[in-house]
Amino acid sequence: MPNWKTTVNKANKKAYAIPEGWSTEEQVAADLECPVARVKDLLKPGINADEIERHIFPVWVDELQSTKRVTCYRPMPKQVPDG
Repeated sequence: MPNWKTTVNKANKKAYAIPEGWSTEEQVAADLECPVARVKDLLKPGINADEIERHIFPVWVDELQSTKRVTCYRPMPKQVPDG
């Protein structure tokens, strides 16, 4: 008999994950050596200038058997000029 809990957790962990290239708010805070509560304020000028992208991803948590919302950031991908 299959273990459905394991099967569901494995499938959902793959479907609800942070994509490559994104950093969580906690990772950014550690890198900037600041409290998590300050990250949004410190990155605000870069976000407003379209140099930094902010997105909230649903991430699967096995223990909760559901998703939680995780705020992530990444530098905006460089645009390659045409021609």
